[in-house]
Order: sequence, then structure tokens, then C-alpha cells
Amino acid sequence: LLVSDDRVVLEIMEALGIRYTTTGTLVASMFRMGKLARKEAQWHLERLAEFICEDEYLETKSASRGD
Repeated sequence: LLVSDDRVVLEIMEALGIRYTTTGTLVASMFRMGKLARKEAQWHLERLAEFICEDEYLETKSASRGD
């Protein structure tokens, strides 16, 4: 499993059939699995905000609130 937010890398992984996820999705998943506390997950997402697209940020922030 590859973790990246680089759109070009993600497109290549998609074309090659390699499993991948993005950092925001990884943080939200770790929260849902109980590996990160809510405040910790939200802290990480705030730090990632300037590096990930707005759609992903809003989606993962919602997931980390348990919406």
C-alpha cells in the first residue's frame, strides 16, 4: 500500500493497479480504527490542510468528527 498526495504518483499507481491511499484518508482510517484519538486525528488533519486538496480535507475532517 502506497501513501501519497502527489496527484501524478496516484495516477501512475492507478494505471499500474497498485493499491494506494492519501494521507488524509489514512488519518481518518486510523481514527475510525481507534489508533488515533479524535483530537489527535484533527490535529494531524489541520497540519495537512495546506498540502491536500480542499475536497479531501473536508471529507476527512468530517470523518474524523464521526459525521
